[in-house]
Amino acid sequence: MAEYGGRICGEARNRPPGILRNRQGVESLRHNEVNRVFNDKYRVIQFLRFCTVGLGNTAVDFSVFFLLNMGGLPYLPAQVLSYSAGVANSYFLNRKWTFRMARKASVTEAAHFIIVNLLSLLVTAGLLAILHEVNNLDLWLCKIVATGAGVVVNFLGNRLWVFAENQKAGGEVS
Repeated sequence: MAEYGGRICGEARNRPPGILRNRQGVESLRHNEVNRVFNDKYRVIQFLRFCTVGLGNTAVDFSVFFLLNMGGLPYLPAQVLSYSAGVANSYFLNRKWTFRMARKASVTEAAHFIIVNLLSLLVTAGLLAILHEVNNLDLWLCKIVATGAGVVVNFLGNRLWVFAENQKAGGEVS
């Protein structure tokens, strides 16, 4: 993309910097805007905290998933139930410890959190189905790959949308 007058070609004046409209008219973040999420010490520590909370949730997810699956429940319903098992814990720990939210929780914030987690669930379940059913890969490998993709979707959604207000203020890490 070429720059003209300090703006990257394709950016409109009424959109925030970094938001582009593609050929289909859909707005998206430029690649470097996503990279900016991880470019300083605070954000790296925040991501590590998010991953720490996620490890606990992932242990619950994997345990519940394989217990349900070994108990005879098909893998997609098991994925939905196992993923859901860690969501409430994730909300409270990420809200207080990872993203350091000072304001009281709101219905809107909780709804945004649920939407991000549903999107992450769709990504993980979709990848699980594609990798296992279409590509006939081992279920453990499929679960690991799907979980990794879910972590990225979930962190970016929480960082850039659910708990974004505190990010603008540059919350502290201690």
